[in-house]
Amino acid sequence: MSEKLSVTIIVKNEESNLKRCLLSVSWADEIILVDTGSTDNTLNIARKFGCQIYNENWLGFGKTKRLAVDNAKNNWILSIDADEEVTAELKKNFRNMFSEPCQQVL
Repeated sequence: MSEKLSVTIIVKNEESNLKRCLLSVSWADEIILVDTGSTDNTLNIARKFGCQIYNENWLGFGKTKRLAVDNAKNNWILSIDADEEVTAELKKNFRNMFSEPCQQVL
């Protein structure tokens, strides 16, 4: 069985950062975005990238991130902030990790 990765992002008014972030994780199997009341172009950017968007009131960082994780369908989850990006090296490491069979240590 092939491993799959969900990326979760919580946002509010992140139009200046979001495109760069989403470009860096566009290869993920799914992107879950929890928006807490954006009034800028954040949601339009997220839609263009095919994100699964959930609208929620701000619950605090921990609870809002947990809500994003709870909506992810895959066993592997990367929680990232909108002002961060996944480097090419980290992307390569993820792909290598998911393409190589796991070895059980006895």
